[in-house]
Amino acid sequence: MEAWAERLGLRTDPTIFFVSAGLTVVFVLLLVVVPEPIGGFFEVTRAWIVTNLGWFFIIGVNAWLGFLIWAAVSRHGHIKLGPRDSTPDYSNLSWFTMLFAGGIGTVLMFWGVAEPISHFSSPPLAGVEPFTEQAARTPSRYRSIIWGCTPGRSLLCRGWRSAISSIAITFRCGSARYFILCSRRAFMAP
Repeated sequence: MEAWAERLGLRTDPTIFFVSAGLTVVFVLLLVVVPEPIGGFFEVTRAWIVTNLGWFFIIGVNAWLGFLIWAAVSRHGHIKLGPRDSTPDYSNLSWFTMLFAGGIGTVLMFWGVAEPISHFSSPPLAGVEPFTEQAARTPSRYRSIIWGCTPGRSLLCRGWRSAISSIAITFRCGSARYFILCSRRAFMAP
């Protein structure tokens, strides 16, 4: 694997790359060769998750938000990633605005169009016929629930936490693993 990685000019861990690439190829080939059974399995699994674990998603997002706030205001909120003498490339306000705008922009560009069309063609309410006037009004009912406080708070907290951490390095595929496994003194300043 090392020789292949060298020949391909990979700057990642060859084991991680080739195992991940191999599993991805096998998965895609299975989807191409036998799509019906796998599609049926995914549909049943998705329906079960949506029906039985929707509450868990909301609790999970709010628990994650609580954890991020705790991490930001605790002693861990001042850990700087990068060498001790490094300085951030952007100010806290710049980090906050970039992450918040990127998150909101990505979410709105995709779901701002996809969700109303999805609710129009497959209404989430029982008894509502697809492609009717009533189905067209359904997205309005869900807008405040889906685009309300939870996603906005998550994006605000992500931007706030990243701005506080003063990130000074860029992570590549193997860097996160190195960061987690190697000594604290090599990568972080108190």
